[in-house]
Amino acid sequence: MSELLPEDFDLTVQDVILAHFYTYSAGTFSNLHARGRKTSGVVYCISGYADYIYENSTFRLNAGEMVFLAEGIAYTVSCPEEFQHITVNFQLLRFVFENRLAHMVVKDVFQAEDILRRIVKLWGDKKAGFRVQVKSLLYELLFQYFTGMRKQYRTVEYGKLRPAKRILDIHYDVDIPISELAAACGFSETHFRRLFQKEFHCSPLEYRLEKRFIKAKDLLLAGELSVSQISSKVGFSDVNYFSRMFKRRFGVSPTIYIRG
Repeated sequence: MSELLPEDFDLTVQDVILAHFYTYSAGTFSNLHARGRKTSGVVYCISGYADYIYENSTFRLNAGEMVFLAEGIAYTVSCPEEFQHITVNFQLLRFVFENRLAHMVVKDVFQAEDILRRIVKLWGDKKAGFRVQVKSLLYELLFQYFTGMRKQYRTVEYGKLRPAKRILDIHYDVDIPISELAAACGFSETHFRRLFQKEFHCSPLEYRLEKRFIKAKDLLLAGELSVSQISSKVGFSDVNYFSRMFKRRFGVSPTIYIRG
């Protein structure tokens, strides 16, 4: 199963590397990241436009639009006209999104320019505590961006699957049969499985398992219940099986995870 959680996103900013205004003149062709980005970053277009070419496809960044570019993505930039933009580069300790390709697609973003201008000013002034303020604003920017991006990717099929998704989200601790989930959506089991895999990039059982582990991790860190109690609470009838699955997924046993 992919490390990307269905219907979820998460990230941890380790450090901000750069925040500035920059202008490419008309006719500029940049291959700075042709071999892959060294850091993650966001680019917001103030005026003009630029074409980003990656993996034999192209998307255009227009005025008032922002794009998130993850570490490792390789691309070139072509600027047929003057391209004024704001760039913020940063290192992530963790990045999770349900569709790896989604975060490379352009999205119009609320009041991104205002937040980015504040980030650039803080970065330039470098007053006491500026890194904390910059990270705080960057988290807000990225939260709004990925929330909007997730909504953008919802399809008609997603709407049809919502009854089953809601059941799994609420009753993740119960082994509800696939037939019941399919019936809630009005599908045959075969069609339901196929459509669910397409929309959420995992099977219904994998989705439920991921929800169980998310809850289990919270309960383990809370420290109020034993491993056996937590195993039962999130839907595992066998604590030994729960421990094996937990270690396989996270590399440590539940007991070691509690210790940090």
